[in-house]
Amino acid sequence: MNAVLKPVESTIPQDDIVETQRLLWNGRFKRERFIWGEDPSITAGKLLDRINRTTASIVEIGSAYGRDMAEICIAGHNVLGIDVSMEAHRLASENNNALKPYIRTQRATFFTGSFTEFPIGGGQFDGLTSHRTLHLLGNNGLVRAFARFAGRAVRPGGILALSARSEKDFDEAQMIRRPDGFIEYKPDVPNRHGQIISDWNKARLVSTFGNKFDIVECFEDQEVESVNNSEKNAKLIVMVAIRKPLELV
Repeated sequence: MNAVLKPVESTIPQDDIVETQRLLWNGRFKRERFIWGEDPSITAGKLLDRINRTTASIVEIGSAYGRDMAEICIAGHNVLGIDVSMEAHRLASENNNALKPYIRTQRATFFTGSFTEFPIGGGQFDGLTSHRTLHLLGNNGLVRAFARFAGRAVRPGGILALSARSEKDFDEAQMIRRPDGFIEYKPDVPNRHGQIISDWNKARLVSTFGNKFDIVECFEDQEVESVNNSEKNAKLIVMVAIRKPLELV
């Protein structure tokens, strides 16, 4: 097993980090709109493969313009999409034709803000999915907050399916590795100036989520970096896990 990746945490307040992400993604969704196309992600597919209820309640962190929300609803489930970007949710509600019928019937709903602002109860969801969001949370306790949210949100026996940029995704032509362990895009990369991410491997996923979840799948995959950068694939690590019984955590 690879060593656990442990970037040094920043002292920047979480609210400032969230606001930076909000501005960045509002800008990208305005310029690029359906950034990753309209087909569902492999992460959502893995979640749906494991859900064992006819009608399940799902929460998605980083729901963007709803490509995975639509797939979840088509499969017969209800979904709450959480995203910091108001522009993403405007795209989802006004321009995602596959999702519109489920918005009208309230099988698909939105929370515009950080998952840290959402009033989560205990075990209120049958599953949680998050595709290509975790690597954006690498500063100042947000990863731990994500893990706590997942542990509280998902009922025992429920499914956690997520993906993040793999440690194999590092690209010397576009990125620099900072002394604190984070990765920063070079200034000349279009639409990425100053963007900071962290990379993930299986060991880091197990260390972060293994206390409350049994990891049943963990594998490498890839997806186009964006439709406007289709020559580059983002290398991902995908994890599927089952929430442990409460007495075991």
